[in-house]
Amino acid sequence: MRRCGRWVVLLGLLALMAGCATPALGSQDYLTKTKDTANALAGVANSARLAASAWLDGKATRPFVDSLVTQMEDSCGSISTTYDSRQPPDAQSAALRKRADPVIQQTCSTISDLRIALRSGENTGVRQAVHDLMTSAAQLQSLQARLS
Repeated sequence: MRRCGRWVVLLGLLALMAGCATPALGSQDYLTKTKDTANALAGVANSARLAASAWLDGKATRPFVDSLVTQMEDSCGSISTTYDSRQPPDAQSAALRKRADPVIQQTCSTISDLRIALRSGENTGVRQAVHDLMTSAAQLQSLQARLS
């Protein structure tokens, strides 16, 4: 578990670093920032999912996983806020934002649901969140691939 925990923390730190805001200087720059956001959030979603799966499999303690999931929730909020703070430079970028924002918000909401279920010891809720995070990560990776 120690090795898995290191990867989870590393992915979280990378996600935080990707969330540093700079203005979008044009549609291509906004596209790049959207891809970077999708990539960072996919990492956060997968980190939270792996941590919760380890708890469900009895390979990690609830306090340890709770701490990691809380860090991933904070990272998700930071990345989402950073993305939302960027002004789309043109209509094409605004349309891109409308496509990307729902999956970004859903990912953060699902990580919050995971934290709540984990703290309540609700295995069913944790399993549902793990499933939903797998879906969110796939959607984020698909978004990133479509933008490449």
